[in-house]
Amino acid sequence: MKPRFSQFRGAVVGQLHGSRYIASLPVQPDLFSSHGLWLHAMQDTANLWAVINLNAPPVPAFAPPLTLAGGYTLANFTSDKSALEASWATLNKALLDAKQGRTVRDAAFAPVFERLKQYRQAVHGVVPAGSALLESLRGSLQSTTSDERPKTSDLTLRPRGGHGGRFP
Repeated sequence: MKPRFSQFRGAVVGQLHGSRYIASLPVQPDLFSSHGLWLHAMQDTANLWAVINLNAPPVPAFAPPLTLAGGYTLANFTSDKSALEASWATLNKALLDAKQGRTVRDAAFAPVFERLKQYRQAVHGVVPAGSALLESLRGSLQSTTSDERPKTSDLTLRPRGGHGGRFP
């Protein structure tokens, strides 16, 4: 869409030089601007393009409709704008679904985490001192005294003794 904004601006300035439409040209958003800015700019462009195509009162030496390079018309722009809006809606829904999925996953993990804390605390009473199992849990024992649950992304696998840091 960004090239179309440039083409539209060039067509308006070139074909309607000195007309009232120049002051109404929308600002082209940055490539990395939010989708809200893009939607607003696209709607402003479509609205101005429709007004230009009406050409009332007529601008001398201009015969509507305004077309861009390759015969690109307001109908093409509106179709592309609608497709982009649908893509943004699909992306937003996917992001929301992913966030809700993480919330459900974290809620399901909460009782597992509590059970793991109990296991880590119980290991000290059952496993002999110096055991490889006890050593593998040593780094995670500091968090057992806290009620704060770690994020699942913070959990890492720790190699057990005898594997040289590699898993089979």
